[in-house]
Amino acid sequence: MRSLRYIPILLLMHICSKSNAQQQATILEKPYSFIIADGEISRLQQRNDTLQWLHGRLYDVSQTKNLIALEWEVSKQYKIRTSQHKDSLWYLALERLDSIPLSADPLPEDRFSVIALHQGNGQQVGIVQLAIGLNEQALDSTVSSFIDHKELFFTTYFCDAQWKVFGSLRTIETKDDALQIREKLQSDEVKDWLRLYESNPVKDIYGTGLTTELLNRISIAMGYNPIGASKILQHLHQE
Repeated sequence: MRSLRYIPILLLMHICSKSNAQQQATILEKPYSFIIADGEISRLQQRNDTLQWLHGRLYDVSQTKNLIALEWEVSKQYKIRTSQHKDSLWYLALERLDSIPLSADPLPEDRFSVIALHQGNGQQVGIVQLAIGLNEQALDSTVSSFIDHKELFFTTYFCDAQWKVFGSLRTIETKDDALQIREKLQSDEVKDWLRLYESNPVKDIYGTGLTTELLNRISIAMGYNPIGASKILQHLHQE
């Protein structure tokens, strides 16, 4: 039998990585997608010990019937370093696997982060960033510091079956429809969500994710299809 010292180091790393992947809990048994403005979609899926964020685009509402058939590009990949589960929340320590192109430091020390993932009824999951720009040594203590952090505002990702439901909802068509949605966006309920968002440790720099999440929630609650809602509202406002 060949000595272990003759096994290439990369093969050893692959074996160790595969072993760790097999031990990692399956947190997402299916993909979930977030509705971005103007037909863009962010899709989250787990592959063994890796979380992948994909990017795709809808050109027609009928495509909601088969999201898996869309052309998807991997935009970000993270290795799940550790995971802790309490109540309905997963706390995940992540290491970004994507290198920074044309950089003198393609894998910087601060490539680690922490997120919380809320699992509801299986139709949707909520995601919130708890910490970014961490080094490896800070991971464990950072995760522990957020356990039982109750005040969080989550971005909602929906399973493919739920997207089919959205495709069957009524579309925003009239200025009256738009007015009702805009009034709802000024409601006390939305103000409560904004206050909750302010307690998030990491904010959305440009506010686009927050704005989209609010519009998605309101559209769905009022029985409207949230897909493309932002573009329709903008068009009706300009008429």
